[in-house]
Amino acid sequence: MVIAGWLLYSGLNLAMTSMRWSQGSIVGDGRWFTFSTELFIGLVLFPVAFSFAIRTFPLYLRLPAADWQVRRFSIFYLLSLALYLFPVIPFWHLSTNKLLPSISTGGSLLRSCAILWLIWKLDVLMRARRTWLQKYNLVFLPQRKPTRPDMPDYGEFGRFELLIYAAFIWLFLGATGQIVNAFTILFSGTVFFSAAVIRHIYLLGFISNLILGMAPRMIPAFLGIKKIKFPGVVTFCFFLINFAAVGRILPRLLPEFAVRAGAMIYGVSGLFALAAILSMWFLLYQSIEKAGRNSQ
Repeated sequence: MVIAGWLLYSGLNLAMTSMRWSQGSIVGDGRWFTFSTELFIGLVLFPVAFSFAIRTFPLYLRLPAADWQVRRFSIFYLLSLALYLFPVIPFWHLSTNKLLPSISTGGSLLRSCAILWLIWKLDVLMRARRTWLQKYNLVFLPQRKPTRPDMPDYGEFGRFELLIYAAFIWLFLGATGQIVNAFTILFSGTVFFSAAVIRHIYLLGFISNLILGMAPRMIPAFLGIKKIKFPGVVTFCFFLINFAAVGRILPRLLPEFAVRAGAMIYGVSGLFALAAILSMWFLLYQSIEKAGRNSQ
């Protein structure tokens, strides 16, 4: 799905750019940009995030292993995504077929249910199931130093799990919001949460938290680094990126009398997101540079 998504997304953007160039215009059709964004989220960002979660969370967070049918889930997710996206391809904007919006809404509902089911199966928020260690009755040698509670490390990579937990809380909120939207559209023809709110929840809330959470845990390990230089920076990034996410999402939900204050929070949130990214870059750069000096 990820490879196909990249090809479709890049091909679509190439076609839109070529069309603007041939028409001598710098402004494109907004419908196609919105569709390409939804395509990228659904066919690239979500599948790669789910793949990493299924494969690495049991190791990095000491969670249950994926002993369920991942392929069946993937097929269901892909079919629901197709039902969601196919009817909203801008080719159909002149169509009078009233079934297309209903099909898209149904696909959105099914995909959101699939996401909630995955969150439950990963057990990343509830931690209610046996871990893979407990399932197979695996124990460590008694002389081994105890790790952090419910975690396989000693804190040498910072509290990266906070960012991962926050990511899946945002994912849960986004999927729940789309379910609410599906029911309000089907029964009243209105949207409860705007598409911009859902996109910010997914992109800034889920994806950004997940990247910032996995980076300090995975990248050093890939390079043979056993400890990052400033573990506390990871917690700092957690507060920065989630303030940014709240600042981007909350103003769009505020009543009219709070629009001015909300606009200020909305604008400042971008600076907090940038600060979180730069802080993570600084942390990784310093950790890698220190490891390089030590190896010499």
